[in-house]
Amino acid sequence: MKPEDIHTAVAILREEYRKWRKPAVTVVAEDDRSPYKVLVSCIISLRTKDEVTAQASARLFERAATPEAMLNLSVEEIAGLIYPAGFYRRRGSTNCSSSRG
Repeated sequence: MKPEDIHTAVAILREEYRKWRKPAVTVVAEDDRSPYKVLVSCIISLRTKDEVTAQASARLFERAATPEAMLNLSVEEIAGLIYPAGFYRRRGSTNCSSSRG
């Protein structure tokens, strides 16, 4: 690529980027600006499809949107709320532990 072609390449990338779906964790970050929710969604998202991450995060945050509320749930309840995210039992435990601070 020639140096003068960079502006054309950037214009193409900007246009194509608009067609992409935002990752689920990005949506959580932009909607709420809660570092805690971003962390929890990120834990759920590892090796999990974005559609599953978005649904699992929404179910979990309906029940527990703060670390204090999360601590009122059992690991089994958290796991059930984030199922079918991959490794949901382990991630339930991790999310519970990360809520302790």
